[in-house]
Amino acid sequence: QCSATVRASRADIVVSNQWDLEAARKQLTACLPGLKSRAVTATSPPPPGSLRERWNQIVSAATRTPTGFSLTDVQNRWWRTLRDSYGEAGRHYHTLKHVGAMCALLDE
Repeated sequence: QCSATVRASRADIVVSNQWDLEAARKQLTACLPGLKSRAVTATSPPPPGSLRERWNQIVSAATRTPTGFSLTDVQNRWWRTLRDSYGEAGRHYHTLKHVGAMCALLDE
């Protein structure tokens, strides 16, 4: 099993219920802007020619959609994983820009 620290580092959002209701309300209020922007990103179609559109094509070609999930669900989940992992502040070379360059090489 993972420690709470490891689970928190892998989570999209962390809200603790160890304190009172007001502390939880403050945590949720702080998370809300990020949640709203992610919800719009996840539901809106990717712009033509974008890395996200290319990524969706790759996922479509390589994925057998699990029962109970739509292809869009799978594409969105993998896009969030890619975006969050390769968009981390500590990355200097293996970034989303690098992933885009690799996709461009595949398309040549």
